Amino acid sequence: MIVIIALLLGGVFGWVVGTNDMGYILGPVVGSGLMPWKRIGMLSSLFLFVGAVFGGVKGLENVSALDFSNDVYHTVFYLSSIFVMVTLNSLGLPAPASQTVVGSIIGLAAASSGFRPENVFRFSMVFLSWYTTPFATMLLGYFLYKLLSHYMKRLKSVQHQETLLSVLASIGVAYGSYSFGANNVANVTGILVGNCLDTKGAAVLGGISIALGVLCCGKRSAIRVGKGILELDHLASLVPIFSQAITVWFFSIVGVPVSSSQAVIGGILGVGHARGMKLESRKVLFKVLGSWFLVPTVSGLLSFISMKILIRFW
Repeated sequence: MIVIIALLLGGVFGWVVGTNDMGYILGPVVGSGLMPWKRIGMLSSLFLFVGAVFGGVKGLENVSALDFSNDVYHTVFYLSSIFVMVTLNSLGLPAPASQTVVGSIIGLAAASSGFRPENVFRFSMVFLSWYTTPFATMLLGYFLYKLLSHYMKRLKSVQHQETLLSVLASIGVAYGSYSFGANNVANVTGILVGNCLDTKGAAVLGGISIALGVLCCGKRSAIRVGKGILELDHLASLVPIFSQAITVWFFSIVGVPVSSSQAVIGGILGVGHARGMKLESRKVLFKVLGSWFLVPTVSGLLSFISMKILIRFW
């Protein structure tokens, strides 16, 4: 019975992740009006699922190696993570999946068996990625915008420019979604591998649930990100997607789940610097930055307290 509950909660958590985190990737294109949402949603959900199934194995294996095989752990993990993400989003605060998951797992470990030495190394790699990801995408965003804008100026025909932008938008949404699925499926169902599901089953469950979250409720989050931080034109809106896709795909290959929200924010800031633009809302940016520290703290404390209560009275 507990296994079934864990699987259902895993699906719900994937839906929440798709609703929230994919908004950061799709936000720039949605905010610029380059593509209609219906086309974006269908394309994104398809390639997100493909990325989860065919590119998420390494991350799933790494998360499953943390060895939280108890079904009670799974339930506490999902309830804590879902509560934190839903609550903070309802308050207008971003709650990236990577930070939520890491906080919940650390809280569980602290409340129960503690950390094995190899797990400390894995978490160190994740923490390091939280700092390197936005800086990498900021640099990529800066140079990609310079490169693309130089090429676009050489196209004299407006029709050719619009055609190129449309093609690049479709490629960017597909590539960004594939990278997101490959990297974030480990956040959603990695903890289930080895006990409830095998690697392929976890990839399928995670991919489907995240894709459904994008289709059902991803538009509102995408609009908030696309218009809240920096108003981008059609060309500039493509750069954060490609910057995020390249960076997150790299971390997917090595099996380290990272924050796509951090990646996209870095790409947006890189474009802003390249164009000499000012932020539309520093308040929104500070909310995002603050969440990177608030979210793992809150989810870690919640899972720690919940696990301690269960250990005492179970």
